[in-house]
Amino acid sequence: MTAAAAPANRSNAPASWPACSACRAGASGVYAPLHRTTQDNISAVRTEFVSVRANALISRAGETPACVHTLRRGWAMQVAHLSDGRRQILHFFVPGDLLNVEALLLGERAQDASIRALTEADLCSFPVESARTLFDASPAQRESLLDYTRAYIAGLSRRLADIGQRSAQGRMAQLLLELWERLRARALVTDDSFEMPVRQEHLADALGMTPVHVNRTLGALRAAGIIGFDRKTMHVLDGARLRKVAEDE
Repeated sequence: MTAAAAPANRSNAPASWPACSACRAGASGVYAPLHRTTQDNISAVRTEFVSVRANALISRAGETPACVHTLRRGWAMQVAHLSDGRRQILHFFVPGDLLNVEALLLGERAQDASIRALTEADLCSFPVESARTLFDASPAQRESLLDYTRAYIAGLSRRLADIGQRSAQGRMAQLLLELWERLRARALVTDDSFEMPVRQEHLADALGMTPVHVNRTLGALRAAGIIGFDRKTMHVLDGARLRKVAEDE
């Protein structure tokens, strides 16, 4: 992790780190097959456990990451910054996701975008080469990594198509549908409701909209009875209609 990450709590004593066996994110995340069979192997190569504050820099664009990180708790975001301070949010990471997956697949190269914590977050760090060995541990684990990578790349491509061609409601529905399905796969959805720490300013920077337009778009989907939201919780009231808006608009 970059030194600019401003950790809220860092421990260099492995004995004090939370056990892999108790990690819900690991049990349903990208290395779930390995987690089910050889948790000791994961613990053996983990080099750091760190808690970071919201908006902390986890990895910086232009730098070559030495580690990949799994998101044990909290949300993060992948961000491209322009020279005048504007930003484009490329991806939202949720518990169980793998950060810096490009380093595993493409080798030593400077990354194109930064990763920041969206909320307070807990991260487990693994040296790139050790992570490659872990993810090559079994056919099931290799397939899990491939599935994760396919979904990650598909999400980036879909967001590009959304911004270029879809209406505001279509863009918003696509993103909410994606988050709902990803969180449901991680057992983080209850009664079609999920924690939604993404603020309207984040949605605007992810979808190529203004915050005012985001507010109107969310309001229209709520008025139609498709979604509901309060505080930091999103409720999917009509999943079929949300999918239809995502696909048709």
